[in-house]
Amino acid sequence: ADLVNALRSLLKVLDELRRRIASPIRSNGHTIDLSGIYGALHDDKRTLIILLGSENTLRTFAEALGSMIYDIRRREGVVDPATTFVFDEADVFIPQNAGSAASEEEKESIGLSKKIATTLARRGRKYGLGLGIATQRIAYLDTSILAQIGTYFVGRLPRMTDRQRIKIGR
Repeated sequence: ADLVNALRSLLKVLDELRRRIASPIRSNGHTIDLSGIYGALHDDKRTLIILLGSENTLRTFAEALGSMIYDIRRREGVVDPATTFVFDEADVFIPQNAGSAASEEEKESIGLSKKIATTLARRGRKYGLGLGIATQRIAYLDTSILAQIGTYFVGRLPRMTDRQRIKIGR
């Protein structure tokens, strides 16, 4: 009887851990896991926009979702529907460097977002995936990722360093 109760307790703990891992988005009692998001992205009757508050959480989530979609499309040869990952305030996601004042958690999450941005910029087009970035601080962005993006839409850039970065294309 003690062994049965211990196993039941262990199963409860494992089930709770499984639910936490499988459901990265939890809001007002509703959950959706990565496979649900993948399904919504591939439903031509839906538009999906994901907004998360914490920068570290958003960077980590972007890498998890982007990598999952990229890997599935690569394995299965899927190219439709066209899907674009847009990083607004891109200097938060793909900075030239993480900065010495950044915490280990922040450095790790920046590394993850730069990883998926690099993958999307270099190889995403082949699988119907794109990368859009928006920032007023282009001088702060990782130039190796910028070099892979073929199309630029440039608005007003208030700082000379940012205008020079666009002018020389690096």
